[in-house]
Amino acid sequence: ILKVGLRYYQGAINDCTKAIKLSSGNDTRVLAFRGVAKYNLKDYEAALVDFNKAIVVDVRNYWAFYHRGRTKVAMGNIRQGCKDFRIALKRGFSDAQALIEIHCTKP
Repeated sequence: ILKVGLRYYQGAINDCTKAIKLSSGNDTRVLAFRGVAKYNLKDYEAALVDFNKAIVVDVRNYWAFYHRGRTKVAMGNIRQGCKDFRIALKRGFSDAQALIEIHCTKP
C-alpha cells in the first residue's frame, strides 16, 4: 500500500498479489489497492478485474466503485463511470462528487 503512495506501482502490484494469495482473494482493500496501481500504469483492463472482484466480495466497497468509475472514464465509458461515481457517493464516499461534477453533468 505504501508503494502505491510512493508511485512504485509494479512493486505495489507484486506485494498486493502476495497479500491476496494469503487472504484467499477476499481482502477487498488489497484488491482495490492493486487495481489503483494497475490503473496508474494504464493497465485499465486488469484494473477493472481487480475492482470488479472487490465489489463482488463486498458490494459496499465505495472505494472500489469510485476507482472503477475512474477506470471506465479513462477507457472512454463515461456513462458507466458516472454510474459508479454515483454508487460511491450514495455509499458515503463524498470525493465522488467532484468527479460527478466534472464528468457527469451536462453543460
